[in-house]
Amino acid sequence: MGATLLLNSCATGPARITQSESANAIEQVVALNERMVKSLSRGDLSVLERVMAPEARVNGPNNKVATGHQILERFRNGALAHSEYDRKIEEAYVSGDVVVLMGEEVVVMRGSNQANVGEKMRRRFTSAWRKNNWAMAANCSAGDECRQYPLTELAARRKLKFWRQATQLLNARTVPILRKSGIE
Repeated sequence: MGATLLLNSCATGPARITQSESANAIEQVVALNERMVKSLSRGDLSVLERVMAPEARVNGPNNKVATGHQILERFRNGALAHSEYDRKIEEAYVSGDVVVLMGEEVVVMRGSNQANVGEKMRRRFTSAWRKNNWAMAANCSAGDECRQYPLTELAARRKLKFWRQATQLLNARTVPILRKSGIE
């Protein structure tokens, strides 16, 4: 029911980004992403708190979906912490009123309750930023550490359901995120 309410509220949301606005939209989102990455690598949550959309969902490397609020709480209570965090954007494009970023992120976890503490992990990421103050509405990160969490058929279906809902929620007409992630 909650998803239906979100979908309905987005139906009357911001207009699509025009072709002439695309380059500027991508530039703005890339700049916000860079500020977020720099602040997270310093342990500063201020930028993430500003850019995380209220409806945000994160599909983490542990193959679990969390709300943006849950991710922020994990950072605040120390359950999630990075000693190094960097992203290399390999693709950025506009779909409807959304800017999608894709690429590689390098993460080194810190804290005694983290898996792979101190190990440099390379993983793939996809994030979707919606128009209207450019907020990150969806993010997915997957990499080597995912081998610790075998992707069962049920988890694969949940991941697929998550991305289908995210693309609907974000008013995307295509499914390049799913295809690039190898999920269809």
